[in-house]
Amino acid sequence: MESLDQDLSKAIVNADAPAWSLLAAAGRQLAASAKIDEVADVLLRLLLDAQDTGVTQDTADALLARKDTVGLRHVLLARSCAACFDTADQISAALDADPDWMTTEGADRLIKQLRELKTDDDDGVRDEAERILAQIRPREEWALDSGGLPLSGGHADTGSARSGGSEKTADGDERLFGRVQGRCRGPVRVHTRGDLQEHRR
Repeated sequence: MESLDQDLSKAIVNADAPAWSLLAAAGRQLAASAKIDEVADVLLRLLLDAQDTGVTQDTADALLARKDTVGLRHVLLARSCAACFDTADQISAALDADPDWMTTEGADRLIKQLRELKTDDDDGVRDEAERILAQIRPREEWALDSGGLPLSGGHADTGSARSGGSEKTADGDERLFGRVQGRCRGPVRVHTRGDLQEHRR
């Protein structure tokens, strides 16, 4: 426990470092911590880093990798607070590109968690959860958008979320998990500290 506390303390210190790599590492470590509630303010600051979307991306990805409601809530809270367009877009990209949308089990879990967060105490979290749920469109609507052609059912290993495939959720609804009308692109990382710039699409 003492070692864990020391590691967390070091990560908190690194959350104020000038180097983006240290900030991103701090975000990943704090996001995975069992004491996440105690470092919530630090995580929010890293998620909203206006100087480097790489820090935002790594922190958001680590929070979503927890696969729990707490991690998802932190990401939704940051999305609701983001004043910078690039930061908000990066958080949205992390949410859209969550690989769990591409499996029935993962999508069921995310939908369940989003429904729970619709009753969260924070207005911003509630709004973001409702926004995402509203963008999960029934398969028949996508079929109409594609000119009435049938859409083949997708599987976890076929990239259905990105290509427009469908899965059947546990509650019997056949839904398409490319939630923002096909926008499930990879994140765009732009480093503004130093001369390093890396773009991923």
